[in-house]
Amino acid sequence: AEYMGTHKHKTMSLPLLVRKNIRDSEPKREEYLHVIKDILGQPYAFEVSFEEVHNKVDDYKDRVGDVVHEAYLGNFSDNLKNFCEDSANKEAFLNATPARKIVFRIDASIDDYHQIQFKDGACHIVVPPKYFWTNVDQVGRNLLQEVNQADNSDLPLVVRKNLRDNEEAKNQALARIEAALGQRYTFEMDVVAQYKVLAASDRADYKEQIGEIIFGNYGYLNGLANKLESLAQDDMVKEAINDAASSHQITFKFDKDCSSYNETKFINKVMTMTTTPGYFWTNVDQIGNTIESQL
Repeated sequence: AEYMGTHKHKTMSLPLLVRKNIRDSEPKREEYLHVIKDILGQPYAFEVSFEEVHNKVDDYKDRVGDVVHEAYLGNFSDNLKNFCEDSANKEAFLNATPARKIVFRIDASIDDYHQIQFKDGACHIVVPPKYFWTNVDQVGRNLLQEVNQADNSDLPLVVRKNLRDNEEAKNQALARIEAALGQRYTFEMDVVAQYKVLAASDRADYKEQIGEIIFGNYGYLNGLANKLESLAQDDMVKEAINDAASSHQITFKFDKDCSSYNETKFINKVMTMTTTPGYFWTNVDQIGNTIESQL
């Protein structure tokens, strides 16, 4: 294996023209590693065995330095920059690469033009020999999917982003509820626990949209705000709701014993939206229909 700036003696088995191409391409490697450092705020090493690359590829054997350093590492850095414009993406990439290393490998077993793999704390650019120097502008174009697969957090990256992207909708619904009830309500939920229930259910296809479905414009909290605006027009009902939910908290949780598409209950003075995983995002407009009968 060859690390940046430490591998000159390891390429002596290669033909002179190849060694010169590797040497002459090293400034590009350093340039792109500086770009990556600027993107991530951390220095990354680059590892490649040019002997392996040279031995395994059929085409461009005399230009392996150009192809690896400029085509693959260069395009990867471009796509990484776009990916990391979202701070959540950047954090997830850093978490997936504690070794702070990028590795280039040739592997005939993969079917794609190239793959990004995360293993041993490093980011691997993996290319089959038959596709060497093919579609290189796409290297790292699907980092969201690849980082998400490598993310071992309790909540995967795409779920955290979905929750974050619907935070404003949540706040708007809570503001409407405050205006309707005359009291400030907060929303508290064990997101990890509810995500795990959903992920293990037959509605797991919706797990990456849990933020949108609970908080979004057509979600449960927004539907609850609609219902509370209607109910609170009667001062007696408004007073009863505030008394039943005197914690001034709202939550959402899955309840396998929920007897309809959804129910809104008052549990320990908390207004609790419930549904079964099997009815998640079904007839959401009915949320809150059980409130008045419980008061």
